[in-house]
Amino acid sequence: MSHPMETGQRKDSSGALVPVHHIKEVIAKHNDKVVLQADWGAAVSQNPFLQFTFSGGAAGDTVSVTWNDNKGETRTDQVALR
Repeated sequence: MSHPMETGQRKDSSGALVPVHHIKEVIAKHNDKVVLQADWGAAVSQNPFLQFTFSGGAAGDTVSVTWNDNKGETRTDQVALR
């Protein structure tokens, strides 16, 4: 996932703290049924990688992953299983 994941503890080149900006929640759905829900925080690295498994998927089914962050931004990506 492309995201800066700032902890609020890092300083920029002028010495000012970079504001906190991190993903708060991740939800994965299989055909609109939640198969993964996770609460994240500032301790997760920049551009985090997420991998998970679930049972019951078949070719043509859809899997979507949605995240939202502490600034109200959100993103959803969706794929069809092959």
